Amino acid sequence: MQVLTKVVFSFLLITRGFINILPLYSQEFEGEILFTKESTEDTTFYAYKIKGDKVRVEELDGKMQLINYMIVNISEKTILTLNPNRKLYADMPVHTWKAEKDTADFKIMITENYQIIKGYKCYQWRVQNKKENTEVCYWVSKEHFDFFPDFLKIINRAEKSSTYFLVVPQIQGFFPMMSVERSLLREQRMRLAVISIQKKILQASLFEIPAEYKLFQKN
Repeated sequence: MQVLTKVVFSFLLITRGFINILPLYSQEFEGEILFTKESTEDTTFYAYKIKGDKVRVEELDGKMQLINYMIVNISEKTILTLNPNRKLYADMPVHTWKAEKDTADFKIMITENYQIIKGYKCYQWRVQNKKENTEVCYWVSKEHFDFFPDFLKIINRAEKSSTYFLVVPQIQGFFPMMSVERSLLREQRMRLAVISIQKKILQASLFEIPAEYKLFQKN
């Protein structure tokens, strides 16, 4: 009986420990993702800072210095744009992305091909649209990137790397570590690629309007 009691007690300790570590594996991603955007005209750099339901999107110069940024609140569906040089901010109008009613022109290929990008196992997705003479190839990882689909819907960019991604079903939790837009004849038009990705706790102040900033008002 004493031995059985010890076994049960040990099992309860192990179970309790397992339950305690579960939140560590169910938390959404928090940290910073730095990436490049290469088009036929130029190369630009961006950083996503993610904390909870907020995403800070920074545009950077070639020396990784901040040019301007915006703060997206996913739950409230709001966008603030901020100018560090002029110490101004403004509310941006939000026109949330609407799903395509007719996706017959799209061909979606979820493949088992994969490569390791920045330590993440990334699978290849390809989305084609013959009518638009375009294919976007994504290399996606799934590790609690739950913010990303709703974030894309709120900022609602017209870039095909964004709109084609949203056509794919069951994208919750996925993030493209690389995407390449090409014509169907394989001519490259745009390439987005992660340079670095860091999980870390971010200060809440990064997602707030600095006290010295003033609301931009048109004359």
